[in-house]
Amino acid sequence: MARALAPGATVTLEFTVTNTGDISGTQDITLEASNGATQTVDQVTGLTVDSGNTSSPLTLTWDIPSDQALGVYTLCVETAD
Repeated sequence: MARALAPGATVTLEFTVTNTGDISGTQDITLEASNGATQTVDQVTGLTVDSGNTSSPLTLTWDIPSDQALGVYTLCVETAD
């Protein structure tokens, strides 16, 4: 999905992280914005994930700085695994 956004705007992503494996632990989740150079714009650290197909709803937000360079940005949600 593509959207035209302006500096000073806010982008909110709502999603669910599901552990389909059999190992419990913690995960760091990051929201990255990239237009050639990648920057982390929001993150959740130490999210507890239980084994057995459990899910955690999350929200990450990018408050676009007023001096953010104009251009096309790709947003990506990343985890360590």
